[in-house]
Amino acid sequence: GTKRGLYRADAGGRRVARVALTGRDPSASVWALLADGDTLWIGGQTDGLWRLDLKGGQAEPVALDAPGLSDQRVTVLAHDPSQ
Repeated sequence: GTKRGLYRADAGGRRVARVALTGRDPSASVWALLADGDTLWIGGQTDGLWRLDLKGGQAEPVALDAPGLSDQRVTVLAHDPSQ
């Protein structure tokens, strides 16, 4: 993730390409990434949390409407080992 969107590099790191997610601005900042099996969790500066299915390529936003949240900013993602 970068301040100019999400990019994917090939195994050798020689080719880099922007990853476009349907419904998400391709240049929106990505502040946090977490790989969890076949899912990539993406935390954005202004558009919250997204779930990307790495096998199918489908992406969807995850609602962040818990009481007490002041905005949709996601700066850190961590895996809960008890889950």
